[in-house]
Amino acid sequence: MIAASLRLVVPAKHRTEVLRTLRSLVGPTSAQAGCAGCGIYRDALDDGIYLYVEEWGSREQLERHIRSGLYRRLLAVMEIAVEQPEVRYDTISERQGFELVEAIRSPVGVRPASGRLTKRTAKKKKSER
Repeated sequence: MIAASLRLVVPAKHRTEVLRTLRSLVGPTSAQAGCAGCGIYRDALDDGIYLYVEEWGSREQLERHIRSGLYRRLLAVMEIAVEQPEVRYDTISERQGFELVEAIRSPVGVRPASGRLTKRTAKKKKSER
């Protein structure tokens, strides 16, 4: 999985236009083959900072998207930013949910609320044999 993110600092006079454009990209991008998610976030302390995020199943799917007309519109939005846009592509090899928190916070030898033995609890049980 590849997480693509774009952080933009947008001047006040262009915020409505940029937000409208980013919103117009979410639906069509989400519908593309391989897109696992797409969203827009605004900074809680600065209304002029936007974060646009996409998740892709493979590099090939991401590359196809980057060559698309949709991405051309995203590039045009980057031109409006008052600071250099921050563009990142992060490859994710593993994804975990709340079970990671349970595993880390559970005392050794105690089953977490999920009922599954964690590596920590499994090691403890094995050493007791």
